[in-house]
Amino acid sequence: SRSIDTVHSRMGQASIGIDAAFLGVYSIVGTAKALDADLPAVSCVFLGVLTGVGGALLRDVMINREPELLRPGALLAVASGAGCIVFVLSVRVLHVPPGFAAMSIGVIVALRLIAVWRKWESPVSDDVVLRAQRIRRLGRGVGQPHDGEDAGCNGVHQLHRNFVGELVAH
Repeated sequence: SRSIDTVHSRMGQASIGIDAAFLGVYSIVGTAKALDADLPAVSCVFLGVLTGVGGALLRDVMINREPELLRPGALLAVASGAGCIVFVLSVRVLHVPPGFAAMSIGVIVALRLIAVWRKWESPVSDDVVLRAQRIRRLGRGVGQPHDGEDAGCNGVHQLHRNFVGELVAH
């Protein structure tokens, strides 16, 4: 059993490296196709990120795994975006031939592996229901704290009054 666990942990580490490599390749191929079509730089980066992240999403669906893209904290798109920006800048600004894409792929792989190794995560968004409840509480009455709120909310209510007053004045 111990050897099986060792094999699984090694395969897990290897699969992270393989996933990072494919993220880099798919992202740069998508960016290169967009550059070939003479799209604006922002569109090239967007299509590269979409291609890389979309490939990772399809992979996870095909192996019946929860898509990593949908898990809180995954830095797939950040790593892909950084590498795509490096690639677009190197081709459009530095006039490096697109054949030198390995540098950009390396940026994506390195960022992805460092993010996994250092356990870097993107911020997780608030619960939508809790956010809606907070907004609804702010809109009920202006100036007076409600149940569960302290007097420190008066500053928020004052900002709300000023904002609404400016909207009405215009």
